[in-house]
Amino acid sequence: MKKEDYEAQIKALKEEIELLKKKQTYEIKRQKYGLNWIDVPEAFEKDSENKIPVLEEVKEKSIKNDDGKPTHILIEGDNYHALQCLNYTHKGKVDVIYIDPPYNLGKDFIYRDARFLDKYPDGTIISKDHPLRHSAWLSFMQKRLSLAKNLLSNKGVLFISIDDTEFAQLKLLCDEIFSSSLFLGSITWESKTKSQNTKSAFDKLQPKTEHILVYSKINHFNLYKKG
Repeated sequence: MKKEDYEAQIKALKEEIELLKKKQTYEIKRQKYGLNWIDVPEAFEKDSENKIPVLEEVKEKSIKNDDGKPTHILIEGDNYHALQCLNYTHKGKVDVIYIDPPYNLGKDFIYRDARFLDKYPDGTIISKDHPLRHSAWLSFMQKRLSLAKNLLSNKGVLFISIDDTEFAQLKLLCDEIFSSSLFLGSITWESKTKSQNTKSAFDKLQPKTEHILVYSKINHFNLYKKG
């Protein structure tokens, strides 16, 4: 084989190696560390695809003040639709959001499932043995947290209460929506001052604390001390 042929083969191999390196780099960047679950659509999603939620004022229940400051708004309804409405009027204008979501304890979380209505009727409580218990909760939270993120101003901060049941899942979900670099910390507070004295409390540790995850809209956070 001539010298020119060897050089051509070496060049082709080098080009192939570079191509493989680029493919590998692309795969590493594409397959990021994160959280995966079966997306469980809610019953209202298809019906509301081409509809805009509208707030209707109930004048006899309106919140009024005489101090000249902006009037507060109390919205009664599905939290997803309420967040949708606020995204039309308050997008990027909210400084602080506090969320106290269902903890998914098997008794506090009702999910209107659009996919399994024949087996799990509309409005059924998501029990502890539900096959899509965590997936339904994550789908529920993902849609609402994404809308909440849009409401935050550039100096906005989000606080979310949670207990050990979904703490790990919520942390990964928020890291994906907000970015792990915008995680400001976790506040642990004492939610129970007395030990549990129930039958189910003897086969597990008795948690006395809950958590509040804190995220910012941008990598910026200031505390102002008064008094």
